[in-house]
Amino acid sequence: VAVHPVQGKVILDGRPLANAAIVLHRVGDSKLPLNLHPRAKASEDGTFKLETFDPADGAPDGDFVATVFLTQETEVDGEKQAGPNLLPAVYSKPETSPLRLKITSSTKELHPLELTKG
Repeated sequence: VAVHPVQGKVILDGRPLANAAIVLHRVGDSKLPLNLHPRAKASEDGTFKLETFDPADGAPDGDFVATVFLTQETEVDGEKQAGPNLLPAVYSKPETSPLRLKITSSTKELHPLELTKG
């Protein structure tokens, strides 16, 4: 599967969303394997670079829905674990997320993923 370098930005209520995890899920009649999920982690300024196989390698062509999570690490019995998702649940499932995007070989920068606490 060919991938293309793609970057974007995630925003919550107009402000950059640092440390958010972004996962893309294919939609429609895609030839991509079901278990192939381009992903990224947002930096402090909300920007991210998608990766599919290797760090920042990009994402394949296709139509996707993005899910976004933000967890705060907690410590349980001396072990660090991901805490609960701090974002509205609508963004955590491909079935409910309104964040749709299309990636082609010419896509370099995505429209910002705009979330609201609404």
